[in-house]
Amino acid sequence: MALRLPLLLATLAACGPCREQQDSPTDSPASQDTQDAQDTQAPISSLFVEQHEQVVTILQASWTQDDALDSAWLEFRLDGEGWRAAPATEGAQGAHTANALGLPADSEVSLRVANQAGEDLLYSDELTATTGSIPSGLPQPELLSWDQELSSAPGWLFCSLEANDSSWYEGPFWLFIVDRLGRVVWYHKVADERTTMHARIALDGTHLLFEETSLYQGDLGAGSLLRRMSLDRSYEEEIAISGLGSTFAETDQGSIVFDDYSSWPETHLVELQSDGTRREIWTCDAWMHQYAGHPYACDPNETVWVAETDTVLWSMWATDTVVEIQRESGELLRQFGEYSEAWTFEDPEIGFDMQHYPHFTADGTLLVSTHVPGSYGQQRAREYRLDEASQTLVEVWSYGHEVPHYAIYAGEALRLDNGNTLINYGSSGALREVTPDKRTTWELAWPSTYLLGHMSLVEDLYALAGPEG
Repeated sequence: MALRLPLLLATLAACGPCREQQDSPTDSPASQDTQDAQDTQAPISSLFVEQHEQVVTILQASWTQDDALDSAWLEFRLDGEGWRAAPATEGAQGAHTANALGLPADSEVSLRVANQAGEDLLYSDELTATTGSIPSGLPQPELLSWDQELSSAPGWLFCSLEANDSSWYEGPFWLFIVDRLGRVVWYHKVADERTTMHARIALDGTHLLFEETSLYQGDLGAGSLLRRMSLDRSYEEEIAISGLGSTFAETDQGSIVFDDYSSWPETHLVELQSDGTRREIWTCDAWMHQYAGHPYACDPNETVWVAETDTVLWSMWATDTVVEIQRESGELLRQFGEYSEAWTFEDPEIGFDMQHYPHFTADGTLLVSTHVPGSYGQQRAREYRLDEASQTLVEVWSYGHEVPHYAIYAGEALRLDNGNTLINYGSSGALREVTPDKRTTWELAWPSTYLLGHMSLVEDLYALAGPEG
C-alpha cells in the first residue's frame, strides 16, 4: 500500500503524532502560527534550551516567569508541522522547566512559552534549537506504508531491538520509541551483556519497565534485574531479581511474576512481592515430566498476567505448550498445545509451533504468533475461540499467508483497541498493523534481521514522566 504523503503531511500540520494543542488549558486556538492576535507578549525572560545529556532527541527548556499568571507551558514545532504542547503547569512567578518530547534526531525545532491569563493567550518570542544525532549503534527503520484512516490512534511505538544480525541474544540491545513516520524519538542502550526482550509500559502507565537478564551469559540469571525509567531519566529504579530468566509480568498487587532459573533445569513460576519477598507459584518440571524430560521442555518465552481472572499464561516454546495457572493457588487450570491432556485444535494444521505472546483479547479469544506446524518459513497470527464444552480451540481469524517475513525467533501479535492487530516478525526485523479484513495500515522494516521484542503503542509520551511523589 502506498504511503499517502499529501494527506500525511496535512495531518501532521494539524497535530502530528504528538500531543495536540487543544490539550493546553484553553479553548482558544493556541496553535496559531503567528501572534498577530496578541498585543502583549508572555512575561517571561531567560528562555534557554539544550539537548538532554542522555537522550539527545529530548530538548529541555528553562525560563523565568516574571509575572504570575494562570498557567504556563512550552510549545514547539518542526518545520512544516503544527505546534505541539508540553503539559501546562501553574504560572507561578519564578523558574520553570519543561521538556519537548517526540522529536526526531537532527531536526531544527522552534520553541516558545505560552501563558494563560484569564481569556488571553500570551506567547514569548520564538527561538530555535536542534536535536542531536541518534547513536550510531541503533539501527533506524524504514516506513513502508501508513494509512492513517485505517490505523489505530496512538502515535508512537515502544519496543526493544537487538542490533546484531548474525548471532541473536548476544546483544547489544536497545529500547526505542518511534513515531508513525518511523522516526526514532527516544532511545536507551541496555547494559552490555544483558538481554531485554519483554520491555513494556508499567502497569500504572507512568514509566517504562524492562528486564536486564544475565541468563544468556551463563549464570542462570544470578545477575538479572528489572529497571523502571521515565523518558527523561529523572526517575530510575533498579530491582534485583536473581534467577530471572527472561520473561516477567507485573500484577495489580504490585508484584512481579517471572520465570526463575535458579535451580535449572527445574524452572519455576515465582512471584516477587512488593515487600521484596518471594513465593513459588508453580514448578513446571514436576508437571512436565509426564510428557517430556529434556532440559528445555519448560523454558518459557512469555509470561502474561491476566487481570480479569488473576491467572498467568506461561508459554513454553520447546514443547509448543501454553498453560494457564491461578496466581494465588498455583493450580493449573488449562493447557493448550500438543499433549494428551491439552485442549485440542479443531484442525491440527492450526496448532502451535514455537508460539509467542499468547493473550486473551477483549472478546475472550486467544491470540498468538506462531510458526505453521510442518511448514518451515511460515508464520501466522492466529486467533482462537475457546469452546469450553468440547475443550477445543477453534480458529476464527489468522494472518500471514504470503507475507514475506518469518521470525525464526520471537514474534508477536497484539490486538489493538480499534480491532486491528499489530504484528512483529521478531528476528526478521519488521512489523505490520493490519485490519480485521487483512489490509495493511502501517508497516516498518529494519535494514537487516534484527530481533524485535515486546511492543507497546503509546498514546501520550508525557504520561511517561515517572510516578508522582
